[in-house]
Amino acid sequence: MDTKPIRDYVIEDSITGFFVVRRKEVREYTRGRFVALELGDHSGRIKANMWEPDQFALEELEEGMVVKARGIVTEYRGQRQLTVKRIRMAQEGEYETEQVLAHSPMPKEERRARVLDLTERIENTYVEKLVRSFWDDEEFFEAYLMAPAGKLWHHAYVGGLSEHSGNVTELAIEVGTHYDFADRDLLIFGGLLH
Repeated sequence: MDTKPIRDYVIEDSITGFFVVRRKEVREYTRGRFVALELGDHSGRIKANMWEPDQFALEELEEGMVVKARGIVTEYRGQRQLTVKRIRMAQEGEYETEQVLAHSPMPKEERRARVLDLTERIENTYVEKLVRSFWDDEEFFEAYLMAPAGKLWHHAYVGGLSEHSGNVTELAIEVGTHYDFADRDLLIFGGLLH
């Protein structure tokens, strides 16, 4: 059994792993119906086909599910794809979120410290109090630290929002040094919470 990440798959690898179903489509072909999929893990995505789907694959499998799948890496038109032999819904505790979803290369505690450090640079007590009201809400702050910044184009991974917001804030501070009228406290506020 090979459990390496999608980015490392080579043709003829026998794979058993956990994936997020990114796309699912039931299609017709000469021998009946098959299921065309796009599966993803923390390292990337791969097209997959299940040529002999069971009831679960045809009727119950949905986009967004985390599944355990077994298959062989094949090639079609110069692209790797997975020919799925078996697939089922993954059970709670069988996998870690970090296995199936891309995530920030910056650890969560480092992102948290960065956000709090930037907040400490606010001099206006009213603006600082407003920003801290977000971070003092533990449920909100945890969600902020784990959220992606986008769905596809930039920072589209777990932790992407806090990473991107920190980047924007630091850029805004730097650019703001070139303009006398720029209010640094508002730049930090806007960067962190845009």
